[in-house]
Amino acid sequence: MDIFFSISAGICASLGAVSSKFAFSEFSWEKQPIEFVLFLSLFLLFNVSMWIFFSRALATSTSTIKVMALNTGTNFTLTGILGGVLWGEAHSMLWWTGLSLVIVGSVLLLTEQQKIEEQKGKEKIR
Repeated sequence: MDIFFSISAGICASLGAVSSKFAFSEFSWEKQPIEFVLFLSLFLLFNVSMWIFFSRALATSTSTIKVMALNTGTNFTLTGILGGVLWGEAHSMLWWTGLSLVIVGSVLLLTEQQKIEEQKGKEKIR
């Protein structure tokens, strides 16, 4: 379940960022108050949902690094894709390379943590 909660937290964080961008850059309180309030409400809803999913992911996981890696990777990737689809934002290869390095680094940390935990488990058996 920790994987589901971690990815859900990342999706909610990304949708919160998109809602925020709509609320504060596409609409204004003076000209389109209904749209502004709608996207501001979505921003708040997605952020509360993100924290609920993130907290549950941490509570159900044995590894905080795993939760962080999945959450961050999902959030950044989806935000980058949605920015391109909705606003035509283009991210450089450097941005995508940086994101890939963050994800790979998180996976390496997770792998190392799992090795340490396995070693501790073997030592307890002896």
